Order: sequence, then C-alpha cells, then structure tokens
Amino acid sequence: MNQNSKGNMPISRLKITYALYSLGLGFVFYLLYKSWPEVSAQIIDFKISYLVISTIALLCNTLIGCWLLKKLLNSYKVSISYFQTCKIFYLSQISKYLPGVVWGLAMQASMLDSDKAMKKIVFSNIRFLLFITAFFLFTSSAYLALRYSLIIACLLFISSFVTVFCLNKDSILNIILTPFHKLHSYFYLEKINECKISTDKLFLSCIGIYITYILTISTIVLAFYEVTLYEAIEISIYQCIAWVAGMLVFLVPAGMGVREAAFLALGNLSTNFSTEQIQSIAILTRFVQLIQDVILSLIAILFIKARRLSRSLG
Repeated sequence: MNQNSKGNMPISRLKITYALYSLGLGFVFYLLYKSWPEVSAQIIDFKISYLVISTIALLCNTLIGCWLLKKLLNSYKVSISYFQTCKIFYLSQISKYLPGVVWGLAMQASMLDSDKAMKKIVFSNIRFLLFITAFFLFTSSAYLALRYSLIIACLLFISSFVTVFCLNKDSILNIILTPFHKLHSYFYLEKINECKISTDKLFLSCIGIYITYILTISTIVLAFYEVTLYEAIEISIYQCIAWVAGMLVFLVPAGMGVREAAFLALGNLSTNFSTEQIQSIAILTRFVQLIQDVILSLIAILFIKARRLSRSLG
C-alpha cells in the first residue's frame, strides 16, 4: 500500500481524515453564519479576559479527555502516544458537528493504524462517554437536589463515583450491550484484561473534566452577562445536564437543539434568570463553543505541521 512521506498513515486514510475535517469545518462555519443574527446583538460588550480563561479551561478539559481516551485505547492493545491521541481527538472535534453520529468515529478510525480500528475506537468512545455522562449526570443532579434534601444530594454525589467505578469493568459494558445482540456481535472484541486505569486516576480524570467544563461555561457567561460567580456556576451546572441530554440523543450532531431544549427546561427552575435570559445564554454559549472548537482544532493543525517541519529539518 502506498504511504505518505512519513510512512505513518496510508494516503487513503489521510484523504478521509482531511475530507471529514474539511466537511466538518465548513458545516461549523455554516452554523456560525446561521446563529449570527441572534448573537450579534449580545456581543456588543464583553470581557475578553473571561473568554481567554474559558478557552484555556476548554484546552485543559480536552487534554484530560485525551489522556483518558489514550488509556482506554491502550486497554484494547492499541499502541498510541499521547501526542497522537491529542491529534485524533482535536481533529475529530470538528467532524462531530456533521449530521450523523459516525463521522467523528470514522475520522478517529481513519487516523488509527491498528487492526479492527473502528471497533476499538467505538468501544473506547463508548467507555469514555459512559464515564463522563454518568459523572456529569449524578454530580450535577446532586447540586439540584441540594436545595431540597442534603441526604439525597450526598447520595447522588456518592453515586457518581460508584457508577464510574462499576463502569470500569468489561463485564458491566458487556451487560449494557447484551440487549443489542447484532451490535454486540459485530463490535465484539476479544476479552482483554480489565481496563488498565487505576480507580484513583479514573476518578481524578472525571473530576478534572467536570471542573474544567464548569469553568469553561461559567466564564463564558461572566464574559457577556452581569451575573455573580454563583449564578454563572448555576448556569454551567444546567449546561452539564443539558450536555448529558445531548449525548443520550446521539443521532443528533453534537447534541444540537437537544442540549438547548434541555437547558431551557432546566433554566426555568432558576429564580435568578428570566426565560429570555436563558434563551439568550443558550444561543450564545453554543456560538462561543463553536468558535472555541474551531480555534483549538486550527491550533492543533498548526502545532502538528510545526512538529512535522521541525522533524524534517532536524
């Protein structure tokens, strides 16, 4: 098979990668264009320092996510460096906005030089999303329950760690997939030793991803609205649960529309914001996150090209 000059990725796979990235990037710009009329009136005055902090927090969020994804791929005997994991993770972020859930996975698989690449990518991403979705759901629900019952809030918070611990077992994942017989038989992988992620590191990665996501959203809100830190964190908690709703409806690209609807429903529980403010925040945070995804993916491409150039010169 013909290979590129570096010999680390077949040309056909490289074409698929660039095609999916280009399509995804084009679709993101289309979404930004469609959102602009509703957003333009809200961005007359904003605090750039908060947006910088938000973007840095998102960068930290994805770097922690890359570490977790690398460990999950390693558990399926995929030999991959942390840099390569970051590469496939950042570049596939854009393709997630394409209609259809498979494009991000297809792009990751096209960049992975491994037997049964698609199956390993699917299983690793399923594990990744199960960990994060469970932790986000229970931890954020604990916050909502806090206003009603401290005991229930504590139980929900503890449940987030118990659930993640249970999901770190191959047997649990197989039980979850058992009802989907055809899917399970098609994507079945030879049983490998239990996922080689120590419990403490798994918990720390989930906590890190959660905190950086909260920081990302809350600083976006602080950048555009005159609210207190507590109110901004409250909004980000609602966004966490809305993110879970978007993940559950996985056929919708990046949970678009579903996340906003869930956020609006949760926002009505708040006495600190009007319905109009909640709608405004929903549109604006999505708009800013789109821009952040584009910026980080372009930075990743520039870094990859600079690294490749330095190697060729060295």
